[in-house]
Amino acid sequence: MRVLWLGGLHSDHALLKRVAVNQAAVKWTRGLIGGLRENGVDVFGLTHCYEQAWPQGEFFPGTQLDFDPGLDLTWCKYLNVPGLREWDLGVRYSSKVKKIFEQQHIDAMVCYNVLHPYHVKAMGVARRMGIPCFPIILDGDDPRKDSWRWLLQGTKDADGIVFLSNWMARNYPGDLPVLQMDGGSAAWFGDEAQAKIQKNLIVYSGGLDHWRGLDFLVEVVKQLTNSEYRFIICGKCDQKTIYEKMGCDPRIEVKGFVSDRELHEICLRASVFLNTRDPGIADNILNFPSKIPNYLAYGKPVVSTWIDSLSDDYRKVLQVVESDAPSAFADQVSRTLMWSEAERQRYLHQVREWFLETRLWAVQARRLEKWMTANM
Repeated sequence: MRVLWLGGLHSDHALLKRVAVNQAAVKWTRGLIGGLRENGVDVFGLTHCYEQAWPQGEFFPGTQLDFDPGLDLTWCKYLNVPGLREWDLGVRYSSKVKKIFEQQHIDAMVCYNVLHPYHVKAMGVARRMGIPCFPIILDGDDPRKDSWRWLLQGTKDADGIVFLSNWMARNYPGDLPVLQMDGGSAAWFGDEAQAKIQKNLIVYSGGLDHWRGLDFLVEVVKQLTNSEYRFIICGKCDQKTIYEKMGCDPRIEVKGFVSDRELHEICLRASVFLNTRDPGIADNILNFPSKIPNYLAYGKPVVSTWIDSLSDDYRKVLQVVESDAPSAFADQVSRTLMWSEAERQRYLHQVREWFLETRLWAVQARRLEKWMTANM
């Protein structure tokens, strides 16, 4: 199978230099594309350089340095002006998609998120040219706000929809085939990580804003008063601002943006991971925290709130805190840090079996390829 992939396909250079490039999206995309390649799927990309709107960002953003050098792809220059850029990208994507279909053999098109008008227009071109389309819905607004209109309209030319959110897959009111597939990791690191655990090291990685639970995280950390605890917080942010929010606690190291290699080294050393996404924010029924399968790849306990975008099988591998009180979450973190070696080993074996069967990217990509084939 040969697939045309529409979505962000950025390089490490762009990830470091451009504010609008999302690290979780880059990691997720690379993971799934790598898994597709392991399953013999040939992936060709069409993309553009994600950038803040002018004048904060460049007027015509993008150079070859901004794109993943390991992928066969083409990219669009565009007019990065508010009110014009979506229209301009729509014209450019439609033109390039048409040309690619005329010049190359493409079996199917995958869109990384259907929220973008230019992807919707590109799917319209694909529909007219007889190419099956499969959008992957990762995030967006609570669909109940407009009775699912934005999603039903945006997928009108699709042949099936992939939802990361379990709630979305279960409640989708349309007629298209649905696959629920959330995230993964390229490999299992749990056995290696057991020998490198740093006692009482608590790690949070990912977005640091209200929607991803920053306010709740701040309150949880304040409740964890043990002087032996150490915290590492990673994610694109103003490090000084986040450190001040945390009360300038000397136990906390706010790393900000780190490379995948440095994040891997931190995760190998972690004793416990945190996921503090707020279940009270309605949009979180759609938005899946991709950090969770990344955490679980290390075989360490993950203390987490429960949001309905999570599939039910996560209940057997997460340390779920049902209460919305920061003190309850902090208590669970403290209890988890007190696990005996036998408890840690039991947990490791349970997670390893589940992870290798369900969350390796090669396994997820095989599910996706079979499902697309069945619906083409």
